Amino acid sequence: MSITSRARARALKIKQSLDSPFDTILPFLCLGANPSKEATDMPSLDAYLHHHKFTHRIDCTANPQHNSDIPTCYVTVKDSPDATAKLFQHLPGVCDFIDEAKRTSRCKILIHCQAGVSRSATVVLYYLLARGNMNLSLAQALRVVRDARPIVSPNPGFMRGLCQVETKLGGTPSIDPQAYQKHRHGKASKYIVL
Repeated sequence: MSITSRARARALKIKQSLDSPFDTILPFLCLGANPSKEATDMPSLDAYLHHHKFTHRIDCTANPQHNSDIPTCYVTVKDSPDATAKLFQHLPGVCDFIDEAKRTSRCKILIHCQAGVSRSATVVLYYLLARGNMNLSLAQALRVVRDARPIVSPNPGFMRGLCQVETKLGGTPSIDPQAYQKHRHGKASKYIVL
């Protein structure tokens, strides 16, 4: 496959991801945008969640919707590098919520922020590193998530936090956070540590 063909295929996948309110990362775990803005053709947020067969929800928006009858974990945080410490203090409890949800039959969890790009993606990446039982490096986890939802791009502060988690879990750093920040702003092409 030529570089042009790969670029076209990636652009098409990104467009599809932008058009999709959520994408499936693992059989029980979906990552997406705020369902409140997607549920415009549904009578309620619950109708939307039930229509898509979600059994649990993790709301990572700055202004969460507290009007759902399905079990919901709230991680109220802004998408800002300054919010990294606040987000990461919630993550062990979020992982407990996911693990508890997995004990129910036919569990399907929606993890969302406003656009499904940074905050909720960071939660999914943290889960894959800390509890996913997949033995992935951060770079591999990012690849898994981006294969499903190409628009994923945690802000640089969140990525630095994920790099610290990878190291604390005994992994060797697989992403250079400074190069990632430059890449995210279009100033570098490579941030994966080989």
